[in-house]
Amino acid sequence: MPLQKHTFSKTFLLLLAFVFANPLQAFENQNRFKQSDQSTNQNFNLNVQLTGVQYFSESTADSNFQQQAEVQAKLEKSGPVLVKAQGIAGTFSLSKSSYFSVPELFLGLESADTKSNVVLGRKIKNFSFLDKEQNLGLFNSYFSNDMIRYQQQGLAGVHTEFQYKKFGFYAGYYPIYLPNQGPQVYEENGEIRSSNRWSQKPPSQFRFGNLEREIIYAIRDYDINEIIKNPGEGLSLFYGDSKQRPWIQASYARKPVNQIPLSRDTYGTASNFIGQVKLSPVVTYSQTQAVDINLDSIKVKTTFSYLEDRVANKVAPENETLQFLKPLKMYGVWVALDLNDYFSRNMALEISYAELHDGEIQDLLSNGQNSLFTYSGQRSIFKKPISLKLNSELFYFNTIPVVSSVKWTYDTFYKGVLLSGIASYQTLAKVKLNLGFDLLGVEEESKETHFLQDKQANDRVYGGLEYVF
Repeated sequence: MPLQKHTFSKTFLLLLAFVFANPLQAFENQNRFKQSDQSTNQNFNLNVQLTGVQYFSESTADSNFQQQAEVQAKLEKSGPVLVKAQGIAGTFSLSKSSYFSVPELFLGLESADTKSNVVLGRKIKNFSFLDKEQNLGLFNSYFSNDMIRYQQQGLAGVHTEFQYKKFGFYAGYYPIYLPNQGPQVYEENGEIRSSNRWSQKPPSQFRFGNLEREIIYAIRDYDINEIIKNPGEGLSLFYGDSKQRPWIQASYARKPVNQIPLSRDTYGTASNFIGQVKLSPVVTYSQTQAVDINLDSIKVKTTFSYLEDRVANKVAPENETLQFLKPLKMYGVWVALDLNDYFSRNMALEISYAELHDGEIQDLLSNGQNSLFTYSGQRSIFKKPISLKLNSELFYFNTIPVVSSVKWTYDTFYKGVLLSGIASYQTLAKVKLNLGFDLLGVEEESKETHFLQDKQANDRVYGGLEYVF
């Protein structure tokens, strides 16, 4: 059967589903000890970045040296009329590598007397510290180009929040479903291709007897409205002085899973034993719950966090295969120490540990048996990560500090490491020079496929200029 042509929007939305790993946020520019609930009345920023990236290894997807250009724009206005618009657009020096994202876009009203607000649009709500810290994307969806750095994206709908003294609540209804955005992939001539080495790609062959046979992919036609018109709702209760870090917060959401499961019709032709795979997305709902406890002092911040979800997986149609997302539970603790008193410059240390239970992905037939091959085995990058992160002013050059951030993460289950670092220097009034690196590795090869082993050859260094208007 010949491949059918499809619109770009449908193909783009479907192929987001191949991203079944959540990115690690390698660094943050802000000092977490300076968080505040207050903001200026109106603020507009336009950020332009030009970056060169050098990978240490060869790749069939892209080149070793790449240039990247990116523009980020953000408009934010505080009450009584709330406005926020944030957009990201960029491209690499490769074909089919342009990208865009709109993490937040909303309009609302706020009452200073009752500390309540009503917002319409796409808005990021911090439901769970652990979900954000480990980049699971269970509540808010995410945008990422390489599965190391990521950007949270909000939920689209109606949001309302109220606070009385130290007690507050949030409720949201989301009539539109916007899933994760990961590294770009596309279908061409029966193959799933990408100009991005970080993308999640399905197998190109399957075993038939003692031989490896080719797989030809196609995307079945579907109505995109049937994907995005799947509503959800969320609720969060908190108690404390700060909305950003209350003493305790409990959250719940029922909505479509941000990772789109795939259904596939697989069959072989008797003449040449080539596997034919036809793909289509399946919207699957989940219930997600989280609890955070924050214990903060002037110099020490501590968070204990728990997160779980239960996925209402569907059964594959007869003679087809459907991805089955196992529920997951995660526990975590995070401690941040302000070290300014011990050094003659700004410095902060963060220590965290998390433990994930379950969260596997299976490809199941209609009778519940495992398929002959699978696309991805895990819903997360890490299983039992321990992390150390140091934010500091390395030294001063012409009275201007060189600001750095280094994060080391070791997964005690997978026996692998991710080490990321960046240093920034404000060369001129609005021009910043950035230099950084990312290193991945495992102690020994494992039969179980996971992010650190699969992407360990993608070590890189990068540098560039950043201009803020």
